[in-house]
Amino acid sequence: MKILLLGGSGQLGSEINTSVKKIENIELLSPSKKELNIEKRDDFDNYLQNFKPNIVINSAAFTDVDGAEENKNLSDNINFKSVENIVLSLKDKDIFFIQISTDYVFGERGNPPYKSEDETSPVTFYGKSKQKAELSILKNLSNFIIIRTASLIGLSGNNFFKTVIKNLVNKNELNIINDQKISVTWSRELANTITNICKDFPKIKESDNKIFHIVNRGYTNWYELSKEIEINYNKLVKERDSISLINPISRKEWNSNAKRPLDSRLLISENIIDNNCNMSFWKDAIRLLIKDYEKYGGLDN
Repeated sequence: MKILLLGGSGQLGSEINTSVKKIENIELLSPSKKELNIEKRDDFDNYLQNFKPNIVINSAAFTDVDGAEENKNLSDNINFKSVENIVLSLKDKDIFFIQISTDYVFGERGNPPYKSEDETSPVTFYGKSKQKAELSILKNLSNFIIIRTASLIGLSGNNFFKTVIKNLVNKNELNIINDQKISVTWSRELANTITNICKDFPKIKESDNKIFHIVNRGYTNWYELSKEIEINYNKLVKERDSISLINPISRKEWNSNAKRPLDSRLLISENIIDNNCNMSFWKDAIRLLIKDYEKYGGLDN
């Protein structure tokens, strides 16, 4: 089986790379942007013709929520128009497509935590660009799934976990929003779930379920998440009695280009065929992440 992974150098993509390579009888294709520019449909068509993958995973995305408000063309090109190119190329082919989407397709309406079948209502340009990608897939393809996830954390890439750790190491105070409800996702566990889905994709592609929410179990907010990181970090460096460097603030005290949703929690999908989704409780994920931080001697870059 051949899997074409788009966005393989990103946080989630790098974890998928590691996870898939542990599985026998799977050939992983993970081209760089120089090798395959998905913003050019002809390039993508030629790549499909030459390598004939069974599965395409798209983890490529412009995920800077504030930056998307300032760089709308760039965000739209990566998050929507590139996906539209993929969709048009896959439309008449027997290739299974896995699109990675976001909790930020929700936020304006509804009753969180959001179920996979709930109506989307994004409030940020980032969320709107990802919503348009979802709609294009739903309109044109039948052989696909969309995985919505939220607030990725891990040892690689740019993410909240790394930001908190770096500031704790440098003894910098942090002001963290305490009134925005979120789900959180350890990128390694999500990557392992995606790998399991790939192994069982003949069953999954026949399912009526096309959209799944995959996040760690339980809900939190940014302040609670940062405090849990701090508690576990202090245990690691034996600073159990140290004064906290993290202060709670309201969303109104935080300057941001994007109006983020007040509550973007996702209700995890339990209906993935054969229980391919094995996500831990979010506090357990933090504890395991800190162990990895110790094991591997710190953070990437």
